[in-house]
Amino acid sequence: MDFLLVGKLKTKLEHLFQIKNDHSCVVSKIVDGWVINGLLFKSDELPNILLKALSDPTIKSKQRTSVLIVMKKIGKDILKYFPRFTRVVLTTWYTDKKLIEQYLQTIGSLFGGLTDYLASLSNHLFLADISLLLEVVKKTDCALVGWKKAVALKKDFFYGWVRLSLLYYHLNNLSEAIMTLLKGIEFFGFDIPRGTNKEAFGVNYMHDVELLINLLLKKEKQNYILLYVRGLILSYFYRDFHAAIPFFLRCLKINPTFLKARFKLAAAFGKIKNKKAQIGTLQKIIEEMPEQKEALSELATIWVELKNYALAVQYYKMLHDLEPNNERWLLKLMALYKTSILIVGGPSEKVWKRDLEQAYYYCQKLVKLGPRSYETVDHVYNFLKELNKLEEARDVLLDFLVKNGLDERVLKKLEQVHHWLKIPFDQRKIEQEVNFHRNKDKVFPKILELLSQVRPNIPITLPRIAKFVDFPEEKMEVLLKNLISENPSVGEYLELEQVFIRKENTDVLINNLKVQYSTCYYCGMPIEQPESPICSACGKELLKCNVCKLPISFGELIGQCSLCEAKGHLHHLEEWVKTQGKCPSCLQELPLQGVIPVEVPFKKK
Repeated sequence: MDFLLVGKLKTKLEHLFQIKNDHSCVVSKIVDGWVINGLLFKSDELPNILLKALSDPTIKSKQRTSVLIVMKKIGKDILKYFPRFTRVVLTTWYTDKKLIEQYLQTIGSLFGGLTDYLASLSNHLFLADISLLLEVVKKTDCALVGWKKAVALKKDFFYGWVRLSLLYYHLNNLSEAIMTLLKGIEFFGFDIPRGTNKEAFGVNYMHDVELLINLLLKKEKQNYILLYVRGLILSYFYRDFHAAIPFFLRCLKINPTFLKARFKLAAAFGKIKNKKAQIGTLQKIIEEMPEQKEALSELATIWVELKNYALAVQYYKMLHDLEPNNERWLLKLMALYKTSILIVGGPSEKVWKRDLEQAYYYCQKLVKLGPRSYETVDHVYNFLKELNKLEEARDVLLDFLVKNGLDERVLKKLEQVHHWLKIPFDQRKIEQEVNFHRNKDKVFPKILELLSQVRPNIPITLPRIAKFVDFPEEKMEVLLKNLISENPSVGEYLELEQVFIRKENTDVLINNLKVQYSTCYYCGMPIEQPESPICSACGKELLKCNVCKLPISFGELIGQCSLCEAKGHLHHLEEWVKTQGKCPSCLQELPLQGVIPVEVPFKKK
């Protein structure tokens, strides 16, 4: 190849394009002599110029054909640009069937067939573009392959499911069309994604969905899912709730147990301000399923809107009975009882006092549970402040800081409470106290783990304990004294000698304490419900030792089997392998070297 000629050609081409800005002229010159004469242009400029030329709606049909000839002449060097060419053809020349056929023939000639080209694509949007073009020129078999691969690559690609279903309908395969649409809807929990793909595909997304549903309903008038989806389209895309209600009613007449349709029907009644029908629909759900939390919550909200607080309280109490530790229901009940003067029964002093006591009762439950969010602690703080229970308000704020970490908003509230109580406010000391208590929850399990390894009546020094758990000696001494004062049977601490002596027959007690003080291995928060397999703070599965079956706490040394990766306390696994010679989980023979120590997360940080 004459590289000097390539350079001159590139310069001339760029000059022609930049000065004249005439796509037609550029394409004609390329075809007339520069590329057809056998010169392969391997730079990025030519494909970009071809893309700009092809996307120009004023370019003539002959020149568009010339672009395709150039693409074929360039050969496989231009393959990576085909997704961009496909998008341009789809958005600019969607109605030009002749050009689309020529374009698809060009792709087929370079790839050895359209099916091979579809197989080479790994992006669902690229597959959608080419599949739409294949549909325009009636290449149904190839289009089916393209849409099938697109939805296989991205399961929640709803538009792909719709187009695939439409293709099956046009092929008179009605059962497959319905099944395909239902698969797409199932990925969204029997809902349909909102929005439009007009920008992405050059076609109206909802038009295709509505067309498909109407076509299928003509053939399957008694299909409750199709009736339900038609109601969804009218509700959420056209906001025509009056027209949607009959479809939901017909759907429920065919399948009365279809819960989603009943909720959508209730929502539609709510949108048209028919509260009576909305309440009746939700009450039917509760009659059939008394523990349906979503329906109970909806009804409680409606009664609050209607200012019937007594009924709202009734439904929130039912929710609280179902989820006693859900702070949302406790907060709602506290707030409703706070507004007792509005509750049916009159603003008499007796009723007011009774409801205020109820509000305080649920407030105490929230305090005992330990508010997890700032919004909740803010409501509790304001209520306790109104009752002038400032010391309780201070304890709530401190507890929140210990459990959730330092928060400037909570510290400001704490400063106010100290001012009202006439107590000096030292933010530095409070931060140290909070950090101490937060560390205490993480250090206690490690102390207990060490004590479980110590033999009874053998003294162990304070510095050794502090070094083992990686905690300052002064604070460690406070923790040890605290542990012994709460559990005298575990052992004794000799303050003058600074040694701890474990008592005999304390294995059961220490194990019980380990469960009581255990923390999540991943987030370090205390485990509120040891019988639950999931941490309530971070949502991860609790890591448990395969030997002692107790939770592995934050910061504890752990090991794992090199064969099956089963985890446990490091010294437990080592002792087990020494005596048994095999893994406690997979039961395969395992040497001591096969127990691999695992790095502790917080040390890495």
